Amino acid sequence: MNFKKDLVLSVLALTGVLGLGATSSFPSKAATNQGNNPISKVATSGFDKKQVLEVNNQPFFYNGVQIRIDKLRDNYGYNMTDIRNAFKQAKSDGFTVVNSQILWSDVQPDKSLNPTDVAYVKNGDDAAKNFSESSTPFTLTNDGTNQSLVYLKYDLSNLDSSKFKAGGLDGAKLRIYAKANTTANLNVYGLNKDDNWSNDSTWKTIPFKGDTSHKAISVSPSYDPIKDENYYDFDVTDFVNSQNAGKVTLALQAQKGTTLEMGGGSQIGSKKVLNKSLNETPQLTLSSKSNYDYSYLDQVIKAARDADIKLELLWFGSDTTKEATEHRVPYYVMHDYTISKNSDGKSSITKAAPTSTTGQYVFGLDKNDANLQKQEAQSVSNVFNHVAENNAANGSTDTVIGAQMPNEPTIKMSYTEPSLSLKSKMNLSSSDFNTWTLWNYTNNLDAAVKTSAYPVWTRVNNAASDGGDAIIALNENKRSSSSTNLDAVGLDPYQYDYQHLYNYGHSKPYANGDNIPMVMEDGMGANSWSWAKGNYSPLDAGLRTITALAGGATRNYYDFKSGDGFDLYDGVNSDGTFTPHEYNGGKAIESIRDVNHFVNKIGYDLATKQADGAGGNSFYSSMPSLQVGIT
Repeated sequence: MNFKKDLVLSVLALTGVLGLGATSSFPSKAATNQGNNPISKVATSGFDKKQVLEVNNQPFFYNGVQIRIDKLRDNYGYNMTDIRNAFKQAKSDGFTVVNSQILWSDVQPDKSLNPTDVAYVKNGDDAAKNFSESSTPFTLTNDGTNQSLVYLKYDLSNLDSSKFKAGGLDGAKLRIYAKANTTANLNVYGLNKDDNWSNDSTWKTIPFKGDTSHKAISVSPSYDPIKDENYYDFDVTDFVNSQNAGKVTLALQAQKGTTLEMGGGSQIGSKKVLNKSLNETPQLTLSSKSNYDYSYLDQVIKAARDADIKLELLWFGSDTTKEATEHRVPYYVMHDYTISKNSDGKSSITKAAPTSTTGQYVFGLDKNDANLQKQEAQSVSNVFNHVAENNAANGSTDTVIGAQMPNEPTIKMSYTEPSLSLKSKMNLSSSDFNTWTLWNYTNNLDAAVKTSAYPVWTRVNNAASDGGDAIIALNENKRSSSSTNLDAVGLDPYQYDYQHLYNYGHSKPYANGDNIPMVMEDGMGANSWSWAKGNYSPLDAGLRTITALAGGATRNYYDFKSGDGFDLYDGVNSDGTFTPHEYNGGKAIESIRDVNHFVNKIGYDLATKQADGAGGNSFYSSMPSLQVGIT
């Protein structure tokens, strides 16, 4: 069966039955939402189609693209002008909605301080010497004869007390850049009297020389000894809070018998990100549950509003692609809540390279930690309450129409007290408990959206073999027997061939009950993937949209540009346009753009009429025939 030939027949059939002129009634700008109705919701009656996404109580044709603004910013150095141009490009390409990341740390950023004073001192023949920090490598040695310390002073007196309460910080950490030839560990001491040393201090004049008069306030954790060149964090929350937002002095000393080298003096490494050397300055990072900053979120919403394209917010919080990373969450999340453990009882914390743009510490969190659930839900609620304020202040355009909570989360068990205790009480099998845990975690975040001042439709995506069938079954059971705040569970079927992609929209597990079957991520693929079998061409990018629609599903493309292997564009040009990505002599965006502009002309019918492949009888498509024999 010639797929591309039959695609032409399919398109002719669609246009012949529906008529391009007859479909122009699809509203490009829906009326402003009024009253307490949700901005968007899934209607399950009143239309030929079983599930219809509505925006402002009118059917909305969802044809989306994910724009990884987190990667554009952090990996490629894009500024907000570049991101605005990306949104405009997506609109020009015929997409009706953009979905983009908002990290928990985007709206609750930590505050990092550089030291106001730094002193590096050594004993012995150098006891009376002062070392210039700009020209001296900080080598910390503690071998009995040779000893050296680094003194750091931080000034907290000018902090905004409404956001960083004196003595009431929810987390504080010291971050250093260090390396060692053999495994080394560090002791961090806190000094209450910080007014009797300065940059000019020497070993002879410093008030503390690492003796037993002080107890270390923080030491290298067992999972993170100093070895490879990287960033290393030390929890100093209690001591910093005890200083009541004054000046904080920390003294750093290698543990006995070890030697390490740390940044802060002359550069000790040569690694770079975005062609810039890594920051090796020892920083004190402060974290507070009271600190909210919506300026970045406001700019993202404005970018979509100005491009006249709808926006979904993808929450990157305590679980994103089966893990949390310290760049994506405020430090207090890692400090205050239960880090998950594997079945062997070991912590889930692992370490990434110093050049990682998602952070050096990667870990899991126990989804059944009630305090974590409460705080993350509060943060999500605050975000959408702010979206309501932003919307009212900017003409009530209702630009934000959806929320993904979260992204490809894990269904893995955490062997920590909250989960172990709850599992025992619920008396469920391991698989059933893990399914319930993931559903409950997701539903909790979705409830925060639904009860906010700006309620929108909610969804969660699964990677293949990630328990999506069990989550859907439980969610549909909750929907019919009690309640759920989760509107849709969808798959990221990157490796589906055309037959499976076509079947997706009308087959279980995703076409189940009132679950709207949505392909939440699907890229143009790669030659080595099973559905391509060496025959992939850029035309397939557009054909997969037609295939999904013909089978009864909605499709969201991944992605605009991220470096993950599915990019539509390579980069932004000086004039704000983007260079299309080329593959096998063609440009995927060209086939996608052609398909987008065509399906948008029949968007109302696609949004409201059941495809024949999904059991409809008023919307003709020949797609079933063209799936036969396709490999």
